[in-house]
Amino acid sequence: MRWFFSSFTISVCALLAGCGSGGPNLQSATTLTSSASYALVGSAPSITLTSAVTGAATAGSIPKVAPTGSVIFSAGTTTLGSASLSGASPVSITVSAAQFPLGQDSVHAVYSGDSNFVGSTSAAVAIQVQTTTTTTLAASPDSIQQGQAGYLIASVARSAGTGAAGGSVTFSQSGSPLGTATVDGSGTAALALSTAQLPLATYPVSANYAGDAGDLPSASAAASFTITPAIDVLTQRNNSARNGMQATETALTLANVNASTFGKVFSFATDGYVFAQPLYISNYLMSDGKLHNVLIVATAAGSVYAFDADNNNPAAGFLWHISVLAAGEQPVGSGDVVCNDTNPYTSIIGTPVVDRTRGIIYLVGRSKMASGNSTAFYQRIHALNVADGSEKLNGPTVITASVPGSGDGSVNGVVTFNALTQHQRAALVEASGSVWITWASHCDNPTYHGWTIGYNANDVSQQTGVYNNTPNGSDGGIWMTAGGISADNLGHLFTAAGNGTFDVNTSGSDYGDTVQRLDISATGIAPGDWFAPSDQAYLADNDLDFGTVTPLLFDDPGSITPHLLATADKPGNVYLLNRDALGSYDSGSHGPNSLNGDIQDFPTPGTLFNSFGYFNQRLYVGSGQSAFMAYNYNPGTATTAGFLDTTPSMSTTHVFGAIWSTGGMQPVFSANGTADAIVWGLDLSGNNGILFAFDANNLATELFNSTTNQSRDQAPAAVKFTHPVVANGRVYVGGQSQVAVYGLLP
Repeated sequence: MRWFFSSFTISVCALLAGCGSGGPNLQSATTLTSSASYALVGSAPSITLTSAVTGAATAGSIPKVAPTGSVIFSAGTTTLGSASLSGASPVSITVSAAQFPLGQDSVHAVYSGDSNFVGSTSAAVAIQVQTTTTTTLAASPDSIQQGQAGYLIASVARSAGTGAAGGSVTFSQSGSPLGTATVDGSGTAALALSTAQLPLATYPVSANYAGDAGDLPSASAAASFTITPAIDVLTQRNNSARNGMQATETALTLANVNASTFGKVFSFATDGYVFAQPLYISNYLMSDGKLHNVLIVATAAGSVYAFDADNNNPAAGFLWHISVLAAGEQPVGSGDVVCNDTNPYTSIIGTPVVDRTRGIIYLVGRSKMASGNSTAFYQRIHALNVADGSEKLNGPTVITASVPGSGDGSVNGVVTFNALTQHQRAALVEASGSVWITWASHCDNPTYHGWTIGYNANDVSQQTGVYNNTPNGSDGGIWMTAGGISADNLGHLFTAAGNGTFDVNTSGSDYGDTVQRLDISATGIAPGDWFAPSDQAYLADNDLDFGTVTPLLFDDPGSITPHLLATADKPGNVYLLNRDALGSYDSGSHGPNSLNGDIQDFPTPGTLFNSFGYFNQRLYVGSGQSAFMAYNYNPGTATTAGFLDTTPSMSTTHVFGAIWSTGGMQPVFSANGTADAIVWGLDLSGNNGILFAFDANNLATELFNSTTNQSRDQAPAAVKFTHPVVANGRVYVGGQSQVAVYGLLP
């Protein structure tokens, strides 16, 4: 009986696979089903996971034994819960969406096994679990100076779950995509803004998060950023009104501009005299792939340099340097034009103009090519790439022009532009889609006329306008002591012509000694309005040019004459004109309060060869052999015109040197809005210039002059008609073969 019992026990154990030291050896099978394949966190219902575990069939007639133990439900490494088996029935758990990892989950049921059955794992069941997101957008900074770095920053926040959302964000401006950025581990996506090509404006922007496996898409509320004027000097005297104002200066103040904390910090060497005003472009992406503050310097020898304005230049000493001379050509010399006015060379004299949006420097270069016993002379307009100095926009283009007329140099009723005798002295201006250029003479050597010629700013091979102010006479050069053509925003250019034939008052077509308004249209430019003083003939006969000062434009919005212009003549008379009705021929007696044609004219203590400045309702005037002065402007009313006081309200104690072309001071201003207003200028009467800085609201307060610590602060050897350039904490002074740079001392 004992033997029989033992045999029975062994048989049953074998059948049940549960006896003996070998452990379980029956296979199990685990299945898994889910009540849903998608769940959104925070949204009902929950998900029910159901698992069934079955054992392998057993032999003979003994009943099959059901697996016992527990089933663990998991999604990846996350345990969702467990359930104990009871007989052959499936087991279930109910799980909220928040318990799942976010994303595309592979869910398994794992049976751990028991004494009879080995464990088993179900096939994966795919369940996607997502959460809602919130996307916020901000511009950093929200006010960006043109050319400076800026960013759009989107933050994507999950409403549930841990970790950061993945995927990408698309940024748009007024519905047009700007770019896409990847969301990083902190839930942030950032898009760098290229602001150099963006016009000044406020730009509405949005961010759209695309979502990913665990995160629903979301869109930001509207945001915006504003492009404000950069700390740039892109044209002569800062703007086309020619007022000399730089109102974005924050580094230089009334407190720190003095000989103890301010002085010459370095200089840039050039291959020729710097008659053209240097131009400043802030935060510009150059060909080395880096942002630089860039100083553009053109020389009379025909070179153009791009310097890092803060002296962070490579070993060559500049970012790039090119010559505008073609192969085999030479710069035009003073001997060629029989005039030492810009000795020794006269290749680039007029100040270029920069279009930051296009990334182009426009300038006129002069050259000559000798061939045997003959020499050909050329003037060309160039369009140089700011980034590397290469020629762009179909440049360079040889400048040619002709107009009908019987004036000096005419042949068969046509006056043709003369590339040798015409002196490109005044600064260029960009207006109404064109670059405009004017010409005068070298030492009044014939033949010459006052030409104004335009070229398409998108394609400098296309001429857009030609005008000659003395087609049936002579002279009328537009030189304006190297000032620039002025322009308003209504499609008007303003020029001032010196001595020349004048007969427009008797129905002629010659405008010597006049201020002209030239109107721009689709077909070119044409005379729109003009003014000439009553003593025009006397001024012309005695080489006392009217129009020595570039027309300065300013506005008086509440006045019956809201659009104003100020200019001068060599003897030192100031003229205040109404831009909307310049006044034609002033037939009355010349002198203070004559009010014949102009609004006002009055004398100053000295000669005038310097452009005016305008700031805080004051006209700043630098007469030769005189103190530098400011005249208050008294605004007009709806029925009366405004006027200037004829006695200065303040003046410097320093008297500026010579009477004629190197006398007086051309002012430029720096201020932070209207705070810390400083007026800067040069005394050019000696061999070397002297840099001055005065409190613009109290000219008797001299803040700085470069002779106080002359060994450190010596200004360059002087050239005619120059003035400082102020930008971003630096003051740049051009001279003979160098640019001196002043700033706060280290």
